[in-house]
Amino acid sequence: MPRDLMSLTCLGHGWRHPVIVLMAGLMIAGGLHLVAPNRATHRYHAGAYWFNADSAAYARAVVRFPAGLNDCEQGRARLSRPLYPFLGWLVYQPLRPWAGWVPTGVAQRVSQVMQKANHPEIWDGVDPRSVVLAWVALVAVNVGLYLASMILTLRALGEVFEAGLATALALLVAGHSNTIEFVFVPSSEPFNALIPALFLNEALRRWPRSASGRLSALGLGILMLGKGLAFPFLNWLADAWKREGRWREMVLRSLMLTAPFAGYRILLAALGVSWYSAETEAYRQFVWMVDDARADLWLEIPMRWLAGGGEFLALSMQIGRAHV
Repeated sequence: MPRDLMSLTCLGHGWRHPVIVLMAGLMIAGGLHLVAPNRATHRYHAGAYWFNADSAAYARAVVRFPAGLNDCEQGRARLSRPLYPFLGWLVYQPLRPWAGWVPTGVAQRVSQVMQKANHPEIWDGVDPRSVVLAWVALVAVNVGLYLASMILTLRALGEVFEAGLATALALLVAGHSNTIEFVFVPSSEPFNALIPALFLNEALRRWPRSASGRLSALGLGILMLGKGLAFPFLNWLADAWKREGRWREMVLRSLMLTAPFAGYRILLAALGVSWYSAETEAYRQFVWMVDDARADLWLEIPMRWLAGGGEFLALSMQIGRAHV
């Protein structure tokens, strides 16, 4: 059976374009949120449309990009994750001339929401119509990121399953609660789907064919500027260890993985922007071991490592068995 899933019949003889099937599933998933929103997660609303607390801040960051990442506390909270507002800004640019087409009623409602925000002062000078367009741009980015995740998943699973089953399994990405809640709601959550999908595509499709992992390592490094999910890092290095010139390959991949973040830090330093990471400061990611050591909780450190390592090993073994 040919492996080009983009040309195969899937889920019935009449559906010859899996991407259309995936897109339809994604739209249905997003529609579920509009019909029955998760109000525990989305505590803000404009009429029947409910959205996340971070959504408005991301829209503001798009309108005022790049200054919006450093001109207030809510912007700096996203300073370490510039990729999502940057992608939104790229889509927002061609929409700007259409600001006059935003209905007055919609603009007035957005203005009312801005005035009632927890930090209304950050909206001074921000045109409500621009916020609407930035919102639309971010939703378009969400759709693109989720669809890319589903396509990568489809291509990876096509190495293991028949085309129809691979398409059905790829649709499970759309069925995840995070997808349902954030297709039409601005948030960086789509990276939670895209980064694992990139890893799955490499592990099942490219690495078994001895494809170089350097370019994909660079891609992972870039995606981590959208969401700091560094868990696949060791997989890229483990695959390099199996190859000829293992040490050279591991060094090259490590450079590719870390280059985007290092380059971004250098750029900020050159611009005189002080670094801030909400993940580290607020959620103690990457520095929790220092916290445990200071609290004399030394035993907690190896226990957490063992628990996390066990989960990682179990998942890797499942993927390995699926490929065999």
